[in-house]
Amino acid sequence: MRIADIRSVIDAAAWRIRDLQGHTREEFVAVNVPHVLGEHIANLRALDIPVRFGSEHEQRQYQIGACERQIDRWRGMQGINNKPFEHEPSATTVYIVPAFSDQAGQCRIVARKGCWPDARDSYRESPGAWVEIGLMDSSGHLRCLTAPTKVFNELRTSEPLAAGNVFQFQP
Repeated sequence: MRIADIRSVIDAAAWRIRDLQGHTREEFVAVNVPHVLGEHIANLRALDIPVRFGSEHEQRQYQIGACERQIDRWRGMQGINNKPFEHEPSATTVYIVPAFSDQAGQCRIVARKGCWPDARDSYRESPGAWVEIGLMDSSGHLRCLTAPTKVFNELRTSEPLAAGNVFQFQP
């Protein structure tokens, strides 16, 4: 196998992951992520990379890990009934998740029922407990948001937003 073929397999996995990162929560959950990324993982593991191509070995391992993280994220979202703004009068925390890379040009906006003063650590420990409610573009403006009007207005007046911002909403 030529090095160009090896790189195209690695790049195909990377592009598929980037594509999934641009999905809304509903779109992401609707995709059979284990099947889609499982094929990429199998292709990556099947690569016979000559020893002299050390960076390709590292890239392959990185992409396998990235695929597995996306599969874990998808599994965490399956069956979750954690709609942060529905029916219950409780506090809600909104967190703008820092992007994994600047390739996508956007950050996810997530929410979770309850008051989470350290949203970053809570999100890192259990990302599946947070529900994606929107996206912020690289210039700090809302691209889309599925939330009540008061949340939309608060985020809109706080523009430009920044990754890592945390908003608390009381009923």
